[in-house]
Amino acid sequence: MKKFAKLFLTLGVVSSAIAPLTMVACGDPKHPKSPTEWVADVKENSKFKLENTQSVPKMAVITDGGDLNDKSFNQSAWEGLLKIANQNKLGLDKYDIFEVAGSDFSAAYNAALAGGYKYWVLPGFMHQAAIKDFYAKNKTAMEKAGVTLIALDFDLKGANIPEGRGISLNFKTKEGGFMAGYAAAKFLSSN
Repeated sequence: MKKFAKLFLTLGVVSSAIAPLTMVACGDPKHPKSPTEWVADVKENSKFKLENTQSVPKMAVITDGGDLNDKSFNQSAWEGLLKIANQNKLGLDKYDIFEVAGSDFSAAYNAALAGGYKYWVLPGFMHQAAIKDFYAKNKTAMEKAGVTLIALDFDLKGANIPEGRGISLNFKTKEGGFMAGYAAAKFLSSN
C-alpha cells in the first residue's frame, strides 16, 4: 500500500509539473480571460499564419480602464489578439491582457514593460495622455525593449514616439454618424 501511495504521489507531482508545460508548448488556445461571448467577428486570415512561432515577440492588450468584456474597444482588441494567438497556436507565455484599474495606467504599462511585451495594443482614447506621460518618463527603457505601440481611436502625435514604434488607428466617426442619421431619416420618412 505504501508503494502505491508513493507512486501515486510521484505521478501526481510529475503530471502537475508537465501539464502546464505541455499546454504552453502545444499552444493551448484557451486563455483564462477569454470571453464567454465573442462580439467582434474577427476572421482568421492565412496571411497572418506564422511559420516559426518560437521567435514571436510577446504581445499584450492594455485596457483603457473600462471593463474587459465591454462589447466595444477593449473586448474587440482582446478578441483580435486571441484570434492571432489561436490561429498560430501560440503558448500563453506569448500574449496577455493587462486591465487598467482605477485609472492607474502606469501600473499596467510597467507590468507590460517588465514582462517583456514588445507589442502593446492600446484600445481607447483614455490612453492618449497616459501613454504620452509614461513614454516621456520611460523612453530609454521602452526603446531598449523595442516596444511598439498600437493606438486604437487616438493619435500618438505629440507623444514623441519614434517613427516605426507607434501606429495610430483612428475611426471616422463623422462619416458613420452621417450614415446613421441619413438611414434614420430615410426610414422615418418612408414609415
